[in-house]
Amino acid sequence: MKGVKYIGQVFNQSGYAEAARNYILALHQLGVPVTVEAIRHNDQQPDLGRDGEVLASLVDRPVEYDRIVLHDTPDTWAHRLRAEPPGIGVVGCTVWETSGLHPLWTKACNLVDEIWVPSRWNAEVFERSGVRVPIEVMPHCTKAPDAAAVAPLELQGVPDGAFVFYSIFHWHERKNPIGLLAAYFAAFSGVHDVVLVLKTYFDWALPAGSADPKERSDAQRLQDEVAAFKRRMKLAHYPRVVGVTGILGRGDIQALHRRGDAFVLLQRAEGWGLPHFEAAGMAKPVVTTAYGGQCDFLPADAAYLVDYTLRPVWDMDWSFFYDGSQRWAEPDLAHAIEQMRRVYSDRREAAARGARAREHVARYFTREVVGRRMVARLEALRPSPASVSSRDVRESARS
Repeated sequence: MKGVKYIGQVFNQSGYAEAARNYILALHQLGVPVTVEAIRHNDQQPDLGRDGEVLASLVDRPVEYDRIVLHDTPDTWAHRLRAEPPGIGVVGCTVWETSGLHPLWTKACNLVDEIWVPSRWNAEVFERSGVRVPIEVMPHCTKAPDAAAVAPLELQGVPDGAFVFYSIFHWHERKNPIGLLAAYFAAFSGVHDVVLVLKTYFDWALPAGSADPKERSDAQRLQDEVAAFKRRMKLAHYPRVVGVTGILGRGDIQALHRRGDAFVLLQRAEGWGLPHFEAAGMAKPVVTTAYGGQCDFLPADAAYLVDYTLRPVWDMDWSFFYDGSQRWAEPDLAHAIEQMRRVYSDRREAAARGARAREHVARYFTREVVGRRMVARLEALRPSPASVSSRDVRESARS
């Protein structure tokens, strides 16, 4: 292997971007010659600190490469690879969050030499959906910080001494925000020393303090959503909810993980679950649905997994690639309430589970461990002699 061209959302605010950053840094730290082609799907760029400086130095770096890692949604792959010559090994790196792929994704996956997905569950989904090229489970990786070295985060509205559940997500049905509110309110109605911090956005949010109306509308919409649900639930007392909107840099995200006592997200499906992963890396107990990629790094004795029932996908019409023929998990909210109360009442056990989660992440999911796995796969890759353009023609003829 001569070198690697890595194409991905390196500087954006997204799960794809955060995963790509860690993969690239893992290769770079192992001495692999890497050149980066940075693509953007939005204008939002978090403060990445020293990692951002290293990544910037790799952009358009003059490297002779014979391998490409294309880390984006598969519907973009053929377009981005048409200019590449034949004989270069192409890995498509992606992730999905339901029980099946859209046919266009399956077709795109079959144009490259190998597929990398982060979880065993995803590998099963891709194979079941008709992906015929080799599928490799390539876990996401991290450089988990020492929590004690992370600066504390001041959160307005969070009293000193409060027990903080916290969550990080994009507000839509897959993330199940209403289910989270229902479980939290029911679990802690009448409890005054607990807070739920929601770091969320409804679209691509702007930096905190921005004068743009978009930032204000995200904060206002979160307030409105919580208030509307309270009216529907009709409890005598609601535990406190604090919202955080806008972009946070890496340091602030780490500080949020440090300040929180337990991470909770009752999503219906995750291909991996980066916020869960970061929380586990900071030794935080995680309460989450027992379905999806997060189960790869959250053993049952190192988390609080919530029972579920599979249901059809709905209300994801903002994305062309979701439909009702797919399935995702509906978490059992009664069980979620039990698990959240258990975390709150038995904090020694919760801390022990968080510590086990960190040990698991440190053993199997560091940049060095996953980076060596990436290098081995890239060296073993057998490139097709044809260009992606000619493969596209053959795939279309078979369709």
